[in-house]
Amino acid sequence: MRPSGRASKSEKPNVPSHGWRDVDHPRPGASYLALLFGLAALWCLMCGLALPELRGAGRLEWIAASVVGFSVSGLIVATVDAAFRTRYEISGHELRLRSGFVITAVIRHSDVATVERVGFIPRVLGWGGGRGLANRLTDGLQITLHSGAVYYVSPTNPEAFSGHIRSVSADCGSG
Repeated sequence: MRPSGRASKSEKPNVPSHGWRDVDHPRPGASYLALLFGLAALWCLMCGLALPELRGAGRLEWIAASVVGFSVSGLIVATVDAAFRTRYEISGHELRLRSGFVITAVIRHSDVATVERVGFIPRVLGWGGGRGLANRLTDGLQITLHSGAVYYVSPTNPEAFSGHIRSVSADCGSG
């Protein structure tokens, strides 16, 4: 530590004894990326097969195909971006979940009912009513709120993350 009280760039920031940092940037899992790139390859194949059919099409068909094509392509790019920009932040009163530039959630610790470890994350992208802010298909957490809302996350260290949420939620009088 320098005399000014600030840490130099070479010094590591304070990491609590429980092993959890207040900000986590988990790396995407290989199976998750394989799924995303497989869907992108399938989309490219479908576009390649549909292109010859559009040769004799009129202007309206080309406009419709362009709108659908750009929409699906944008969705694929946003999903891949979310895989690499997933971030979880824990503060004294809330948990901020961010996945890319599209999906974000703020959960008050007092709203957390349960935090359970799950081996397989069934709703990575939020399908089926859950809110998916995970970038791996396995080894994650299911956070259930008192309202019944369910969030799926995939922190770097699920045990430390869930323990930290439980301890902070207990301090807030919840969970």
